[in-house]
Amino acid sequence: MEEHRLALVPGYQIEEFQIESVLGKGGFGITYLACDLHLGKRVAIKELLPDSIATRVDGSTIVPYSDALIENWEWARERFLDEARVLASFSHPAIVGVHRLIEANSTVYMVMDYLDGESYEERLRRIKTEANQASLMAVISPLLAGLQEVHAKGLLHRDIKPENILINHRGQPILIDFG
Repeated sequence: MEEHRLALVPGYQIEEFQIESVLGKGGFGITYLACDLHLGKRVAIKELLPDSIATRVDGSTIVPYSDALIENWEWARERFLDEARVLASFSHPAIVGVHRLIEANSTVYMVMDYLDGESYEERLRRIKTEANQASLMAVISPLLAGLQEVHAKGLLHRDIKPENILINHRGQPILIDFG
């Protein structure tokens, strides 16, 4: 589990979701492991927090660093909302499922499937061998089918790399973090 100085603390609750830990941090936000207290299941929650233009104050609220960055913040927020809405429209095994948007703490949270498994990057490091054509195609082919649907709706993945491909416990590749 990762640590991050701007992350919400474990135990913090956003509506019925209780933060357990940080799963990852990117330029646009922080992704948490959380528990859906109503359903008793784990979810992933991505919080909009582009740390180049905004920060956290009072332990929860997100604000732009200055008034000069408000327009950038609003642009980032709209892109985040657009991404979440498009992703929520998919039901494809190679695309992470988005189930809900929550507006709180002056920011936005995207509630997604929690995917158990490892990144493709972790898998390649663990097996300590170069992928052959057959193993690459087993990962790439399902992703291309998912990307075909994504592109048909006008969305681009802007950050395809082994770190953003999760291999679930059934061995299925799933694209995450559309950036």
